[in-house]
Amino acid sequence: MLYLFVLGRDAELSKLEIESLLENNGINFRLLDESRQVILVDCDELNPNIINEFGGVIKIAKVISNTNKINEIEENLENARLYNGENNKIEYYVGAFSTNLLSFVEDFLKDYFKNIKLKALYRKSSEPSKLINKNILEKGLDLVIFKNVIGKTIALSNPKEFKKRDLARPNVDYMKVISIRLAKILVNISKVKKNQILLDPFAG
Repeated sequence: MLYLFVLGRDAELSKLEIESLLENNGINFRLLDESRQVILVDCDELNPNIINEFGGVIKIAKVISNTNKINEIEENLENARLYNGENNKIEYYVGAFSTNLLSFVEDFLKDYFKNIKLKALYRKSSEPSKLINKNILEKGLDLVIFKNVIGKTIALSNPKEFKKRDLARPNVDYMKVISIRLAKILVNISKVKKNQILLDPFAG
């Protein structure tokens, strides 16, 4: 299976975290391509809930098209079952990275939703918090384009969960602690397994 991972603020740490976590979970994988913001991975099928184990991954998209030929891209998109919901009015988003396919995909989606008689509103901003608030994976559509690869988002990181945990920390001195996201990334990079002991020499 091919997946696109949209990376967090520190791309190198995010990439290392992905490699470490997949390896630690016994998931076979190969990194096929990458940029500062996205990596393309060939791996065993992923459970979308794996997003909750990452600290440095914003979203995961399952690849639905991987070709340079326009007629094949169009066919792949038509066969991808882009929307399976029941609402007759949805919102959709497209994130584009290092690609010249954005205009083509935008035009395709406009015609696609018109043909299936669905009122679809195209939104430019695709911040994870907004997508989570709108329950976009269930009620809409989010696509990721990287070069000639197009993926349908299957998992989103939830910033609210990190903020909730951050606010719940007891006696926090924010001048001394690191973010929960960064801590999670470092734990994943350590490849510590469940029920193993991890020594934190910085005492929190």
